[in-house]
Amino acid sequence: MEQVEEEVQGPELSKEVKAALDTIKKEGHRASYVTIANQEYIYRGINRKEWREIVSKRNQRIVEAGEDQAMIAEIQEDEVELITSMCLLYPEFALESIGAGTVQHLADLVLFEAGFGGPDIQAVKV
Repeated sequence: MEQVEEEVQGPELSKEVKAALDTIKKEGHRASYVTIANQEYIYRGINRKEWREIVSKRNQRIVEAGEDQAMIAEIQEDEVELITSMCLLYPEFALESIGAGTVQHLADLVLFEAGFGGPDIQAVKV
């Protein structure tokens, strides 16, 4: 029985994304691509050093917050925004113009790319 290899077609990228991706790859990043709410994004996974720094700062702030649940929730939101801003390569991260759910979704994808997360999230390598 003969095996036939299928060629996997990647997503159709806009000219802007293709140009950004060329630059990103030249800078040595391993990038992934996703479209959320008709907006194209390129991101990278977070590395171990970055993750440890974020967790260290988060834990220190949570200790300082004590039992203040509102402050703890704000710390967690700040962490999501920080992860997204660090690892979003295209377009430029602008908190005031990005959807609230998009920030969380991108942070989840970044963490998944770094080895966190489960099988329900799948990134496209570009």
